[in-house]
Amino acid sequence: MLAITLAQLEFGMRFYNDELDMCAYVNKDSGTLYFHDGQQSTDKRETSPEDLYDNPAWIAIPSQQGLDLGKALFIEFIVEYCPEKSDLLFQRLRKHGGYRAVKDDFERQGLLEQFYQFEDNMTQQALRHWAEDEGLLLEDLLKFKPEGI
Repeated sequence: MLAITLAQLEFGMRFYNDELDMCAYVNKDSGTLYFHDGQQSTDKRETSPEDLYDNPAWIAIPSQQGLDLGKALFIEFIVEYCPEKSDLLFQRLRKHGGYRAVKDDFERQGLLEQFYQFEDNMTQQALRHWAEDEGLLLEDLLKFKPEGI
């Protein structure tokens, strides 16, 4: 099994677009990435691996929505960084357009960049857990292993 980087997984996750039939796959055995963009059947770009759908070593990299961070991400951020406004922000989250309204509130409070950093950290953590659950070896983690392990 070859290691891949967290950056590669994150790129694959961000490549995902359901409307355009775009997704990424990783091969657990070779570490190879394959990006399917929905247009490949009509032009002469690289064709998909022959065993993409038959070989269990190929797994789809989840979308950001597939990591299921959504509401929990917002709640955790609110509890940690805006506890004094939590009741109001939780009410906004429950309404249509709630995510946008809460982000607007973060911006007014000067917390939007901090929220985006928090979101990136939580997304990377979720990708690490997903990779571990799938039996993927992340190169990034190998760099930080203490000697003798």
